[in-house]
Amino acid sequence: MAATTGLLAITVGGVISALISIALAGVSWQHRDVPAALPFGLLSLTMAGWSLFDAAFHLSRDPAVALSLYRLSGILAVQVPAIWVVFAVIYVGKREYLTLRRIAAIWLLPVAYVVLTLTEPSHSLMPDSVVFVTASGITAPVVDTPIGFWAVEFASFGYVLVGYIVLGRQLGTARTVTRRQTTLIIMGSLFPFLSNAFYVAGVRVHPGIDLTPIAFSLNGILIAWALFKYDFLNVAPLASDVLIDELPDPVLVLDAEDCIVDHNPAAAALTEREVLSGEDVDSVLPGVLDRTDVDGDATVSGFRGTISGAFDPQVTQIRDQHGIGHGRLLVLRDVSVQQRQLERLEALQSTTQQFIQAHTEAEVARAATDFADRVLEQDLAVVFTYDDETERLDPMSLTDSASNAVDRETLGIDSDSGGVLWEAFTDDEMGVYDVTDQPLECSLDDLPLSNVLLVPLGDMGLLCIGSLGAPEAYTAEATQFAQILARTTETALSRVARERQLRESRETVRRRTEQIEFFNGVLRHNIRNGMLVIDGNVGYLRDVVDPDQQSNLDTISSWCEDLTEMTDKIRSFNETVTADEDERLTKVDLSTLVRDRTAAIRQTNEKLTIDLDVDDGIAVEANELLSEVIESIIRNAVEHNDTDDPTIHIRTVEVGDWIQLRIADDGPGISDDLKESVFERDVATSQTAHGFGLYFVSVMMDLYDGNVWFEDNDPEGAVAVLEFERASATQLAEN
Repeated sequence: MAATTGLLAITVGGVISALISIALAGVSWQHRDVPAALPFGLLSLTMAGWSLFDAAFHLSRDPAVALSLYRLSGILAVQVPAIWVVFAVIYVGKREYLTLRRIAAIWLLPVAYVVLTLTEPSHSLMPDSVVFVTASGITAPVVDTPIGFWAVEFASFGYVLVGYIVLGRQLGTARTVTRRQTTLIIMGSLFPFLSNAFYVAGVRVHPGIDLTPIAFSLNGILIAWALFKYDFLNVAPLASDVLIDELPDPVLVLDAEDCIVDHNPAAAALTEREVLSGEDVDSVLPGVLDRTDVDGDATVSGFRGTISGAFDPQVTQIRDQHGIGHGRLLVLRDVSVQQRQLERLEALQSTTQQFIQAHTEAEVARAATDFADRVLEQDLAVVFTYDDETERLDPMSLTDSASNAVDRETLGIDSDSGGVLWEAFTDDEMGVYDVTDQPLECSLDDLPLSNVLLVPLGDMGLLCIGSLGAPEAYTAEATQFAQILARTTETALSRVARERQLRESRETVRRRTEQIEFFNGVLRHNIRNGMLVIDGNVGYLRDVVDPDQQSNLDTISSWCEDLTEMTDKIRSFNETVTADEDERLTKVDLSTLVRDRTAAIRQTNEKLTIDLDVDDGIAVEANELLSEVIESIIRNAVEHNDTDDPTIHIRTVEVGDWIQLRIADDGPGISDDLKESVFERDVATSQTAHGFGLYFVSVMMDLYDGNVWFEDNDPEGAVAVLEFERASATQLAEN
């Protein structure tokens, strides 16, 4: 039975790996616009086929069928190294290297393998026989390994090495974001690579079992995470903060109830209050919202602040990318300022929204140059971005006038070019430069410029602003707006880089949730129904099996009962984990549950003594798995007790709004170091007869919003303390 279980576990692992690979292929198709997504999807589909044929090979019991399945899985397996090389080349951006001749060369090994496999009877270079070998308690088919097998294996390792070399070169020259992504891809590929290396080296669970297809599911998840992951963080609109704080007009951010949640220094100066957050806007500026519906200018008076006079209050709805409103932006415009100031504010709001909604560096750069063109009234604006690979400043966006006047291909500059553009970037200093005395050392020198305003964007690049034929220097106001624009552009570029780096997170969680739901369905239907069928056939066999063989049927029936019970428990655990927080917990009668569970445990261990000191009517926040939690603690205490007649004392203690269930034993106790680590997953495994150990206890207590820990018992032994939130007796009765 154990051998069958081991082989079944490996086979199920192969099927699960295939399903994961198919899911990853679907994700790749959804993100096919991402570089290398399509070859990764093809790689996933190939691995799915390999995993399925390999699982069928392990289960087969006919040598001819097993050999056919092995050959089919081998034909798919030998495609993987070739697809891996193609994936690596496309990922590093060298798609042009994949000419038809080179692709044909890459596929020489897979084609040769197929030909040798189909013509095997004429040369005996490939596996041609299957034997069934029992090792490690597992009986599975094993093929012979002639010289052709080893030649293909070592050639495949060569392919894998080529892929690593391609990725390694990318790792040495890429920017930080790409470098992290490449590192994840390399780390993920180590799982199947090492698994296959161990198999070839003879380090195996069974001579005929190769765990490489199963290991690929881990590889696929890591690569998909690196390629497609999304940002889970609620990225704050930092660009908006920079713009609004620098505005001379009072600006208030209101929530849905018209309470002030943020404001700029001008608003604080208007009301002579340093902090306005949390105040109702009508109490601070009475009637201001009513005047936003009046045509023309409205007068807001009665303020004692340093800013006084007439203001034009305007309100803008704050909406997310789905069009859902979350509040309002209230701006008090000083109507005495020139119309240009009004236009600049509107442009600031528009540009801020563009920065927040931008998903690429090109969109951010275009918004910045449009701002310079419309708001700063400059017909020359160029956003240069720094390329870590080439160590150059390359133009990302130009205003139309600049684009029509210069050759974009000759605008890039580096340290060898020199000039004030490179100096302003490396020195990280904003300034106005006379280009007649200090040339820019690029094609911009061909334009009729006398002065340019250069504003560094930190490590992201440089903003260059100028006017054709304008000899005068820039005003303080223009310089201030250019500096605001540069700060906002730098912030937006940094945000876009972070979003690109974290793009797969939401998809990962969605996929994991679907996997949990799938496993829950398998436990609920397939395995449970299978156990019922087996148990039913056991009942039929009892009438035809000799009495001296009935014990074997009893064993089968007992296992069916245990596995059915375990599927119920695992199903309950999955439902608890995936349930909404308000549906996860109920009110449980702890007193009755402890008495019932200890009575059942006593019946299975006559030498065990359990003393109970549990108050009546104690209700706690938990669910139906609480009995398994308590049983895991008790059985753990019995299992590690070295006395012939173990004794366990169980009592309840009320601590404010909490209930402590203290389970004390007279065993050898637990060291202080082990008290800290005993609930970890790698330490607390298989602590009970049913496989629900102390890690399970820790997970469930977290879900119950409770606590669990170990203390020393006096004079010897240990005390396991389970701490729950109290539930009232009325709530228990209602439940």
